Formats: sequence, C-alpha cells, structure tokens
Amino acid sequence: MTGKTHAIIGANMVWILALFYGFSIHPVLLPLAAFASLLPDLDAPESKAKHLELGYGRGRNRLGIKPFFLLSMIINAFSRHRGFFHSLFATFLFTLLAIGAVQFIHLRWMPLDDSYWQALTLGYLSHLLADSFTKSGVPYFWPWKRYIGLLPKPFRLRTGGWGEQFVLIFFLGTLLLLTFRLFDGVSLELVS
Repeated sequence: MTGKTHAIIGANMVWILALFYGFSIHPVLLPLAAFASLLPDLDAPESKAKHLELGYGRGRNRLGIKPFFLLSMIINAFSRHRGFFHSLFATFLFTLLAIGAVQFIHLRWMPLDDSYWQALTLGYLSHLLADSFTKSGVPYFWPWKRYIGLLPKPFRLRTGGWGEQFVLIFFLGTLLLLTFRLFDGVSLELVS
C-alpha cells in the first residue's frame, strides 16, 4: 500500500485503541500513529518515511532536514523491502523502543500515559496488517520467508490500484467522522 493509505489506516487505529480501552483521545495521538505506520517502509528504496522533511521556508529559502534519510539508506544496504521490518519480531522491538521513548519523555519533560506508546505500536502494526491484504503479503515470522496474506490471492489488493483507493476513501471517511466526533461540542473561540 502507499504511504498515504498507511498513514490514514494508522491514524484510524487510535480509535480502535480508544474504543477498547475507553480513554479520551489526545489529538496528538492521531499523527503519532500515522507517523509510526510509515516506519516499516524504511526498508523500501523510496518511502514516505525516508523522504519525510522537517523544516521551514519556501523555495530557495527553504531550510529542512530529512531525519530518516540516512537511516533508510543504511537499512536499504542490508535489508530488502518487506523483510525484517515487516515482521512481528520488528513490531516487538519497536514496541520496546516506543515504551522506552515515552518513559524517557515522561520522566524528563512532560507527563505521558501509556496511550502514547500504544498508539505508536498500533500504527506500526497497522502497516503490517494493511500490507497483508496486498498481492505480496507480509513475512510475519521473519526470518522464515513465507509471506502471509489475509485474503485469498485473487482478492488481494494491488498497491496503488482501485482496491487500495477504495480502502483509502473508506478509512479517510471513518477518520473524518470520528475526528469530527472527537471535536463535537468543543468550542473554538478566538481570544481578542
């Protein structure tokens, strides 16, 4: 699937987390999960995560950096796309990293609860689940190289095809509905 589809599905995973655990959603969890959903593709030669740019300005005055570019280049040298980073073992390691990062931030700068690392983990896992519906499948049990798909082969989606476009529109619609629901009744007043 493409990066935008992964990001939209990743953001939707926050709603699943909220429904099952009954916590209130902090708006930052949506982009956090969307960001994490792009990370398994760091092993792809051309991925959204690799070209994610942080910066400011326009045109010739633009100043920005691509924080994951070098990491992605290193990963590409040693791993092929849909290899280790698309496995349950990588998801487990990413979860440990997310827990550690959230705890570090919690102890050093600001209070964060478990929903932050859970959103990151669900975003990452959503990438694997979404790719399980594509023609290639996912090597969940890497280094065992069997690629697993969650649909019979004739029904699997082609990356960028009409089936993926339908999935993108569906999840974008649910994300918009649930986000409007989140802000339903919130008064946005301008302070003069």
